Amino acid sequence: MVTNLHILLTYRCTLKCDHCDVFGSPQAKGVLSDQRVYTILKEAKNIGSIQWIFFEGGEPFLFYPLLLKGIHTAKKMGFNVGVITNGSFARNEEYAIKHLIPLIRLGLSRLYVSNDHYHYKDPASSPAMRTIQVARQLNLETIEVQVVSPIEISANTEPFFSKAGTRECATRNLMLLGRAAKHLVPGLPDDHLTANMDCPYPDLADPKYVSIDPYGYLHVCQGIALGNVWKVPLSDLLIDTKPANHPILGPILLGGPGELDRVYRTQPIQVSKNPCFYCFQVRSSLLDRFPQYLAPRQVYGL
Repeated sequence: MVTNLHILLTYRCTLKCDHCDVFGSPQAKGVLSDQRVYTILKEAKNIGSIQWIFFEGGEPFLFYPLLLKGIHTAKKMGFNVGVITNGSFARNEEYAIKHLIPLIRLGLSRLYVSNDHYHYKDPASSPAMRTIQVARQLNLETIEVQVVSPIEISANTEPFFSKAGTRECATRNLMLLGRAAKHLVPGLPDDHLTANMDCPYPDLADPKYVSIDPYGYLHVCQGIALGNVWKVPLSDLLIDTKPANHPILGPILLGGPGELDRVYRTQPIQVSKNPCFYCFQVRSSLLDRFPQYLAPRQVYGL
């Protein structure tokens, strides 16, 4: 049962990180409108099980008025609201205060701030750290998110946002898909790319969180869509879609990326890699065959 809905306001970002699983960058396309954010929230309310709305990107603070309206509407509908940011807006303490106080007044419940060596050369003195310090001074529950080095990858760690809590710092494993699959895999030692036929995220069968991107695609994992909410209402997609019958999720649930490869093999795939990387490779070879389920193409670097 879905309890957390992540709304990607945009794919555009102030940074162009090597590890980004959605290929965010200053040049990335895709931005939601006010009306479509409202439509998503209204549908989310109708579902009944969703408790949390998270606004993210890309970098959501790039579209600050849209972010404010989204938080206001979500709170008015009774949701808990979180925001996920890289904190790059905090050029100085004054800027940080100026941007955070309106969110707090609207009732923002929680702030996640990405701050690690993938985002900034010096996390200790980064804009993200400034954001964290100011937010905590303002008594806003704030969690510093650090992406774990690929040398420390553990296939059993869940994404941080699938867990509720009040920790001041949380880590999430680097997922070797998106830009990471192209930029970071070549530098990893072979013993950290052991073949694993199982998907490390078994809750794909009954997802607790999903995300909607600026094009309306409903993702259970970035680049794997249940459908498009502009064509089929969100509530219908979540109720009617059976993961076991999904052309991409079905094989993955049955036997991981190896089963997906076996069922649809169209070209040789190197197996001895991290499971997320292996899955990303297989899915990339199937884009033309399943454009409605492997979308948008830009999260595959196209």
